[in-house]
Amino acid sequence: MKSCRYHNFVSVVFLSLLIALPQANSSFAKVFDPISFTLNNGLQVIVVSDHRAPAVSHMLWYKVGSADDPQGKSGLAHFLEHLMFKGTRKYGPRQASKIISKNGGS
Repeated sequence: MKSCRYHNFVSVVFLSLLIALPQANSSFAKVFDPISFTLNNGLQVIVVSDHRAPAVSHMLWYKVGSADDPQGKSGLAHFLEHLMFKGTRKYGPRQASKIISKNGGS
């Protein structure tokens, strides 16, 4: 008897999701409708508007990670990251971490 109730419950939930799915897809399309353009200096800008909440979010990504290493030269980005945290002539060891933290990074 419990198995029958469980299957009925699952069926009701599944049917509810099927009914709600087209509405969810249409609202998703309205939220995630990115606008993309490139500035004169080569910076690619992607704007995703979401007016469901009065908030602003900002991200800045640089294409300099391991996925962007030249073919046959993997590990350069990771190696340079380690060198950066050891310090430079201008910035001492661990000073890069402090600057990143001070500006809200982690």
